[in-house]
Amino acid sequence: MLRAAHDGELCRAVGTYALRTFTVKGGQAVLDVWPVVLLPDGQAVLLESLWHEETRPTAETIADLEGESVEVVGVLRREPPKRPELGAQNLSMPCLSPIHSIHVVPAPPPN
Repeated sequence: MLRAAHDGELCRAVGTYALRTFTVKGGQAVLDVWPVVLLPDGQAVLLESLWHEETRPTAETIADLEGESVEVVGVLRREPPKRPELGAQNLSMPCLSPIHSIHVVPAPPPN
């Protein structure tokens, strides 16, 4: 599990690459659909900040990685980096940003 005690440190997260739907408070409208890595303990870690559209992976990258077991190396943040000009940005979840590397973890060989 990645913890706030590691905030600002280079960390490695291994889990399943997935897309998560983020909604505005109350769940009335979709804010965005953004990549996360789902850790074995169920914790989701945001990959880059959804407040920074320029960090969104390409559709091709998402299609290639979605559902795959991946290893992501990046700087752990207690919450995604914000953009003050956007006003309120209430999203409290760990985030890896910037990401230094991401790759698919090979499946273990069959016995």
